[in-house]
Amino acid sequence: MIDPAETMARLQRAARYQLNVAGEWLQLGKKSGVEPAFAFVAAYSAVNALYWLWSSIDAAEQNSRYGEQSKRRGELKLVGDEPDQLGRLIERLGEHAAEALLNDKEVLKATRFLNGREHGIRDMRFREAAEEGSPSKGSELRDKLNDPGVSAVARLQAFAGILYLVRCNLVHGSKQVAGTGPDHDLLSALAPALRRVAEVARAFTDTQFQ
Repeated sequence: MIDPAETMARLQRAARYQLNVAGEWLQLGKKSGVEPAFAFVAAYSAVNALYWLWSSIDAAEQNSRYGEQSKRRGELKLVGDEPDQLGRLIERLGEHAAEALLNDKEVLKATRFLNGREHGIRDMRFREAAEEGSPSKGSELRDKLNDPGVSAVARLQAFAGILYLVRCNLVHGSKQVAGTGPDHDLLSALAPALRRVAEVARAFTDTQFQ
């Protein structure tokens, strides 16, 4: 039998822990002289801590228990994959916050940079050609980001999806981050915008667990 009070207590503890993790990553990424690649990783790690938390809450709500445990590995069974979890975090922020973020100066700079590229961000995990990667997902997300006919939440979800693609390429070794070059420029353009998303998401999450 699930104890609702115990479930809430566990969620509260998890919330404070993940909020602290997100805050620590934001502090690390804020230090002067940080390379754009690390600034991007730090900001994404903050977002990751938050969407992990909200995915645990989704699991509790949908399964009527706090993270059904896997007997084999003892891991939380979260709802959806990482892009889904990130998208649901953005949805929780709401239309007003999404609109404000889309008009944030750092996000506008990042959007202009993305629009100035010939192709969308290539997904280097699923390559149509050995070196080039697939541009289809990144182009689809960029089109949605620029679509005035969809909601602000949908547009911000598309922006977050692009950030997720960059994160995957970076973590899986398909970005050249040393010195100068296209990848360095990309990370320099996107890291401050990703940081703003992380800051807004953390502030929102903090208000939900006061």
